[in-house]
Amino acid sequence: MSSHNPMRILHVIPGLKNASGPTQAALNLAKYAQEDGHEVTLAYVSGRGTDPERQVFGAFELRGFPYRFSKKWAYSAALFHFLRKNIRSYDIVHLHGVWLFPNLAVGLNSIFQKVPYLVRPAGSLDPLPLQMKGFKKRMYLSIIERPLINRAAAIQAVSENEAQNIRALHFHPEVVTIPNGIDMEAFKPKESKAILRLHFKLPPEPVIILFMGRLHPIKNLEFLGRAFQQLLAGGIGNAFLLIAGPDQHAYAKKLKQYYQELGIETNCRFMGEVSGEEKIKLLQACDLFTLPSLTENFGFAALEALAAGLPTVVSAHTPWKVIQERQAGYWLPLEEAQFREAFQSLVQDQALRSRQSGHAINLASEYNWPAINRRMIKFYEKVISGRKGE
Repeated sequence: MSSHNPMRILHVIPGLKNASGPTQAALNLAKYAQEDGHEVTLAYVSGRGTDPERQVFGAFELRGFPYRFSKKWAYSAALFHFLRKNIRSYDIVHLHGVWLFPNLAVGLNSIFQKVPYLVRPAGSLDPLPLQMKGFKKRMYLSIIERPLINRAAAIQAVSENEAQNIRALHFHPEVVTIPNGIDMEAFKPKESKAILRLHFKLPPEPVIILFMGRLHPIKNLEFLGRAFQQLLAGGIGNAFLLIAGPDQHAYAKKLKQYYQELGIETNCRFMGEVSGEEKIKLLQACDLFTLPSLTENFGFAALEALAAGLPTVVSAHTPWKVIQERQAGYWLPLEEAQFREAFQSLVQDQALRSRQSGHAINLASEYNWPAINRRMIKFYEKVISGRKGE
């Protein structure tokens, strides 16, 4: 229970797809703040294919508001009406994401009724995502998004890397860095690796390298395929590459075709999206994890992999330099040879994997949700009391 005065906190997010990092952040911040004695509501726009895929646990109030007209923009008259009527009863509003209608709805109602709000861009203001649909985004940013963000009490970044990218855009509010967290308890193994491999019909012998996340050009999976091909070409036959993520779209089809052309398909498998407990089991069935992204504001999948005790090989375009510093894996420039060497050393050396696994768990435990939540609550209190943040 919180020793401070209980607050009424409202989280607003465009959708609640369980597998996404922003969803996990919103759900856990709501859950732990409620457990800490605060009154929490989590509002989202429903019916867009981003509703929770499984039951959401927590004593906080969960409210879905149906979209109308524009599914893509997440327009919801019901959400706007709810905010207009109720926003004044909250002490603070935490907004997850940019570009969509919920930002406009929260911004207009918060400004008009003088309720402080925080914006968490969730990587959307990083240089690469901003370049995609560049002209449209620049227009929207200058006309709608910038005025809304400039009236926020603060902007939340989840890594120092993201904070620098946000500061480069010269918004008025301060930028506070509070990372995502992890529920370490959920990652305690319940079954052996052998049993988990049977469960997923995975080959029992090879060392399995896992990528888990969106199948999107930003994740740089063509690069991963080439680095893996070089690993096999170097005579490392006991390696297997597993790609887990939604694969029912045109880019995924193109990627599968590319992997066939590389000739790696017999040592590789695309297994579609895995979420919830199955996702944790899959991590525990594998031996190492990789995230070769061109950009990441946080890279939630890397934290999950560390929590599962997987040595993690990430690109230097992710904010995970600490992985290398703490000997929990490698943080590398995007050079195929360097990724291949990292994979090779981990595939061939079980003792190295075991050492890095222990370091990975120790590192992940520093991101345990209760500690992250305490930092967030402290910052909310600072905003509400009108004092300047850290």
